[in-house]
Amino acid sequence: MKLLRWLYDRFIVWTYDYFFTTRLIRNNLIVTDHDKTIGYNKKSTFEEDGDLPKWRKANTLWNNLFYWVPLPIARALRECYDNGDCIVIMTSREKKWWLPFVLWWHGIKYDLLLERHEGTTLSSADLKKFMMWHLLDKFVGIRFKRYLFIDDLKSNRDSIEANFKQFEVIDANEINRGWDL
Repeated sequence: MKLLRWLYDRFIVWTYDYFFTTRLIRNNLIVTDHDKTIGYNKKSTFEEDGDLPKWRKANTLWNNLFYWVPLPIARALRECYDNGDCIVIMTSREKKWWLPFVLWWHGIKYDLLLERHEGTTLSSADLKKFMMWHLLDKFVGIRFKRYLFIDDLKSNRDSIEANFKQFEVIDANEINRGWDL
């Protein structure tokens, strides 16, 4: 009986350490955009024509599973996640039940996914600034060596750079340069 109790106690300690403690000890906090940063949907033309109804029509589970193309940052994020960095995907897309599944399908590892709530009309830059305040509020008491923000839109980068001095802001277009978009 004592052996069973000891095994049970060891299992509880191991489970807690593995799932909670080790994932809280982080090197860097990396906050990244989704579209045109870690990947893109080949059927989407929103960046070119700005046609939101057309984009909503193309933003389906099927298209995101089979027409989504990973960019070089996606591979780097996998390595960073495996090295113990905290990966947060912050997107201006409206919340969809299937987006976590799509990210898993494409092998994108992350710790937290932040999406636009339905009906939110904030601009992308204001939305990301608002989400960043809430994100940092969740991580009160946890210190990181570096804070990185990666996005393809200049307005989003400028908003974070102006309001969050601890973040190094990185242009995703520079990293993904030369990739056939």
